[in-house]
Amino acid sequence: MHKLPFYIGNLVANLVPGSQRRTHVRAAVNLFFFRPQIRRAIREMFGEQTKTIKFIRQHTLGRVVYLVNDKYFVKIFRDVSHSELKNFEFLNDYVANRLNISMPRVIVPRRGSVYVCERISGRHIESFSNAEILKNAEKIQRQVFAIIDELQRIDVNKIPNKSRFITSMQARTPEKPGPHREVLAHFDLNETNLFFDNDMNICAVIDWDTLSIAQNPETDKQIFMKYWNRYISNLK
Repeated sequence: MHKLPFYIGNLVANLVPGSQRRTHVRAAVNLFFFRPQIRRAIREMFGEQTKTIKFIRQHTLGRVVYLVNDKYFVKIFRDVSHSELKNFEFLNDYVANRLNISMPRVIVPRRGSVYVCERISGRHIESFSNAEILKNAEKIQRQVFAIIDELQRIDVNKIPNKSRFITSMQARTPEKPGPHREVLAHFDLNETNLFFDNDMNICAVIDWDTLSIAQNPETDKQIFMKYWNRYISNLK
């Protein structure tokens, strides 16, 4: 049933001209179908009534993201099972207790392909001027690499039933050949997933949906540098 809104939203959107309009149509259709599920999840997890639901973004074939009551992010997935999400909830909590960086606490309800996390404090990179970002570009890169190194210091062999996490629950960037050593990897490190304090120190990392075990220790660095180099080039 949870796949139906995605299909209907895409079907209706195809009748509308313009990519931005199509995105709004998909969002409206999905929200119509998912609103009861979102309300139930917020009430079940936090004992709150749903006051506002804002559409954040939609990945046409993957997930939709909403901001609820201006403090909870709700992500609804099409092709991720409830059991896979429960595995991710466990791994997310496991890693959060072993990193110094803040990351959202993920809560999966008793049923449905959905999870909720609380809004993270800090400033998004887009809130800084281009000059500030360029001035601190090397500092940001060093911080990201330090976070990757810290993540990789977690012993994957101590994770209970680690075989569940060898393959991510979502499609991800293919790993390039490299030294074989299993490590934990974010798999989606880019500038949009970083939050900063006023001095551009990273205070939080979000979007850990693809967190899993990588076969190549260079994977996260390669992914980050691909996005980071392109982002910095566009600022110059």
